[in-house]
Amino acid sequence: MAVTVKKGTDDFHSVIAVDGRFTFDVRDQCLAVIDAVPPRARRITIDLTRTDYLDSAALGMLIRAREKFKGAQLGLKVKAKSPASEILEVANFHKMFRYEAI
Repeated sequence: MAVTVKKGTDDFHSVIAVDGRFTFDVRDQCLAVIDAVPPRARRITIDLTRTDYLDSAALGMLIRAREKFKGAQLGLKVKAKSPASEILEVANFHKMFRYEAI
């Protein structure tokens, strides 16, 4: 499991990528990555296209990111019909976030 932050399409876009299982075990790593997002970021994408599974702690981390980045455009990118997308849809996260299923 890896959580990373990288530059997006421009200097004002950051991408947080979560690879593998997004669970309570990576809480500290996720918080560190959220804190590492440059303050100039005005658009943040949380890329879950390589995420195999999310637990309730991961959903909490997404809510926390939403609160931290409330001044920016925040979106989720998921693989359509994946376990992660199904969990997010059941939890109605597609209604709380800008949501892109690819």
